[in-house]
Amino acid sequence: MHEAFKRYADISNQAPVYYRGMIERNMETIRRKLATEFGADPEEIAITRNASESLQIAQDGLISSRATKCSRRTRTIRGC
Repeated sequence: MHEAFKRYADISNQAPVYYRGMIERNMETIRRKLATEFGADPEEIAITRNASESLQIAQDGLISSRATKCSRRTRTIRGC
């Protein structure tokens, strides 16, 4: 599974935009296979272009989560 995804990623990174679109159409198939492999729901699997994009998404989620928690509590709590 990992080798197949790596092949897709390598081709995608080297291919012109036309081929990248063809590869991206297969992402849902890859996502379903990865979900099956890991025992997860396909909606729990995020496939990103690189580590920087993944970290940014995680950071945005943490910031959003913190803002939601702070809005539920009183604003006098330090750090909100």
